[in-house]
Amino acid sequence: MTERVVAEAGLRESQDRFRALVQHSRDLIVVLDDQGRIEYLRSGAERLLELDPEEMRGVEGLTLVHPEDAELAATLLLEMIGTNALDLIHPDDRDQVFEAITTDLTGEPSVAGS
Repeated sequence: MTERVVAEAGLRESQDRFRALVQHSRDLIVVLDDQGRIEYLRSGAERLLELDPEEMRGVEGLTLVHPEDAELAATLLLEMIGTNALDLIHPDDRDQVFEAITTDLTGEPSVAGS
């Protein structure tokens, strides 16, 4: 095997491991683009919020947040750091409180290049 083939196999293994960890996490994981639209919503969102992740792609992320927490959520997105509790809403208007941990990964080359 050439070095390139070995490196590509290692990369695939790493990507598969990461994908499995994220997909099986009990956390609600949302990735937003620089405009605040949903790029990725972990499939567990179907169980937690009764949302189809594919249908949510491109939707403004703040639409998931209860109106009373929208200002806090917008501030967190601007600051992109911290831990707070946010009240998210289900499509049937039920509320559910989640701890929100925001992290700015836009400076990470592996994230920015995706």
